[in-house]
Amino acid sequence: MEELRIELYRPEYKKDFVRLNSAWIETFFHLESSDHIVLNDPEGTILDKGGQIFFCCNP
Repeated sequence: MEELRIELYRPEYKKDFVRLNSAWIETFFHLESSDHIVLNDPEGTILDKGGQIFFCCNP
């Protein structure tokens, strides 16, 4: 089995955060204005309010 690691969000992951979440939302729903707000500012809308964003990465 391939090894994976969990990492906390870092600013250099922002493009991947937007890409992955946009793809998921567009597959099952549609992007709304509130989604764009979060996707464009994950630091202010999630992290600064005590939330966390995790990434699963290949070592």
